[in-house]
Amino acid sequence: MSDYEYARLLPSHQVDATTGMPVVRFHPAWLFWGYLLLLATIEAITALTDLRIGLVLHVGLLFGLTLHSSLGATEAERRLALVLTMVPLIRTVSLALP
Repeated sequence: MSDYEYARLLPSHQVDATTGMPVVRFHPAWLFWGYLLLLATIEAITALTDLRIGLVLHVGLLFGLTLHSSLGATEAERRLALVLTMVPLIRTVSLALP
């Protein structure tokens, strides 16, 4: 793996001009893996415990992804979050139907 490819995987550190605080932005691939891990955890909780807990967690993830799709830092993050909203939406509907 070249240095360029490796650098793309790491967060880019920038300094906010107004506050002087460091701003950390992650590549959308990290976002995808984070949401995938969260979704797998929620699915395990749904399968191993009560379905109502899983339903609440899926609705929470749907709400979070919807917010992220509108407030994301980059266009790629917003698009990825918007596409990922389909997963908890479908699961919420399937858990809610008799």
